[in-house]
Amino acid sequence: MNRQDAFSGYSPQVNFIFYIGTVFFTVLIVHPAFLICSLVLAAVYYLQVRGRQGLRTIVGMSPVFVVVSAINPLLNTGGDRALFYLGQRPYTLEALYYGMALGCMLTAVILWFASYNRTMTSDKFMFVFGRKSPVISMILTMVFRMVPGFQRKARQITTARRCIGRMETGSSLQSKLLPSFAVVSALTSWALEGGVITADSMQSRGYGSGKRSAFSIYSFVKRDRLTVCLMILLMMGILAAVLRGGTRASYTPELLVSGYDDPWLWIGSICWFVFLSIPVAVDVVEEMRWHVLRSKI
Repeated sequence: MNRQDAFSGYSPQVNFIFYIGTVFFTVLIVHPAFLICSLVLAAVYYLQVRGRQGLRTIVGMSPVFVVVSAINPLLNTGGDRALFYLGQRPYTLEALYYGMALGCMLTAVILWFASYNRTMTSDKFMFVFGRKSPVISMILTMVFRMVPGFQRKARQITTARRCIGRMETGSSLQSKLLPSFAVVSALTSWALEGGVITADSMQSRGYGSGKRSAFSIYSFVKRDRLTVCLMILLMMGILAAVLRGGTRASYTPELLVSGYDDPWLWIGSICWFVFLSIPVAVDVVEEMRWHVLRSKI
């Protein structure tokens, strides 16, 4: 079951800064400690937001990790230790490690974006960018809503056709494809009709005819300011570790990863862990507060 976690109640600027920093450093740093930390906390927060439904998504992401890990040595033959040969191409251990790092990175980013879609709603995105670039923010909001809307409508069309007996498929390829083509046709018609209705509605409401006013229910309060300051300090610590070489990692042609005898790796790892733990910690503290208040009733 979906639930509204406490971090979602923070100001949209706080949510946006967190996700920008998370994705940026997850892609920038390929050190295994950082990638594993990002993947684990992405899964924990996604479970916190989605509940049991999130577990199925996380399990379904495991093939992505396996496929990326296995395919990379087929494309990248760099490395000193060959596990076996496919024809004349070596399948090296270093390339496999690099593929595992890429798979971990990709899985973590996907999970963070999955929780982003739950935390940063379209109205929050419009609040962050609406006044500065209203056209771009509206286009991006419509694009972000398009895929979930198409999925929802496709399920509705498929269910409706199945109820009236129009989704039966035979043994031939043509009989299997025809119902799918009918669903795609209905979905396309719905999308075109929705676009015309949206354009007419925007025109009738005076969109583009003058300077836009804005109304928002969000406010930037003390807790938001403190959280932003904390995130900036933590990101500065992570960036300092990167610049000092504490997060260096190279997989091909030779495996070279900074060890924990480097103090900058410790500094960067601690800052990274605390930064990624902010949403989970906020939610845990809020849950504890509610339990204490309820126990006093």
